[in-house]
Amino acid sequence: MVVIVLLAIISGIVGPTISNRLETLTLRTTAIQLAAQFKKAQAQARVSQTVVGAVYIEHEFRFLQSQKQIGSFLLPDSISPSFDNGNDTFILFPSGQIAGPERLQLVDQSGKKAVIEVNFLDGIKAPSL
Repeated sequence: MVVIVLLAIISGIVGPTISNRLETLTLRTTAIQLAAQFKKAQAQARVSQTVVGAVYIEHEFRFLQSQKQIGSFLLPDSISPSFDNGNDTFILFPSGQIAGPERLQLVDQSGKKAVIEVNFLDGIKAPSL
């Protein structure tokens, strides 16, 4: 009986900490993977010398080139994006420049945020929490 009580107490203390770390890890991993998808689309625009568009539709980022989908990234259900000035469309030019929101925030259910900087001149910066 004492062992069961001790396990219950330890689980009550450790459980929320582990859950919190898993949420943070999910948010960070999602932000890194999404930034990588943007960099891949940017490279595709440079290689093909054509514009690539990225648009957010139904919890998914879709990457389009000449009206053909060349990639997509589905966000986990627990994470939602927030865009500067409400614009959810990005244009990646062959020159490497990007038009669209300068900051893309990913927000998890507990309110934690990961920010991906998408700068007109500097390109895509690694996500920060």
